[in-house]
Amino acid sequence: RPVMLLSIRRILSPIIILLLSVMISGCPGKPDSMRTVEKQSYIDARRGFTISYPQPWTAYLVNPGIGPYAENSVRWEIKPTDDSGADLTLTIVALRHYGFTTESVSAEVLQDFYPNLVTVARKEVKLAGGKATLIDGHTPHRTIRSWVFDIDHQLFLIICTAPPETFDRQANLFSEVAESFRALP
Repeated sequence: RPVMLLSIRRILSPIIILLLSVMISGCPGKPDSMRTVEKQSYIDARRGFTISYPQPWTAYLVNPGIGPYAENSVRWEIKPTDDSGADLTLTIVALRHYGFTTESVSAEVLQDFYPNLVTVARKEVKLAGGKATLIDGHTPHRTIRSWVFDIDHQLFLIICTAPPETFDRQANLFSEVAESFRALP
């Protein structure tokens, strides 16, 4: 009988150690940075910008159909490849010909896209593509982070949205998308 217990211990001990080490180390998480995933670039000569986004995003362009900005807007609806089921949006609007100021963009343009938008934070940031105003807000069903770039008196608005329960997981990626923005000469 002691021999049988010894055999069981020899077999179970490595299995238990292996299971414990997996539980302690945790499971590998999803990448939360474009630095760890392939990038997809988008160049829009007509609207005057280029941007990159994570290749795992299954993105497709849709017409935003928002008032006078439709022809100067590009919008992606993004279905992440993970199992979150959260839909994200990335919208870029070239506001060159509308006479907006950086301040009026949040009051007018963002409200046109998201009528129930409540702005909760606003600050100036310096990104690789130039100085921008970062605007955070929310509606009852979306959390919104946007950047307004003023480059040579041309305004560009980048809007990223996600459901509130998944926004924090996407925030770093949204910031890296904004960091990749460049206005074309």
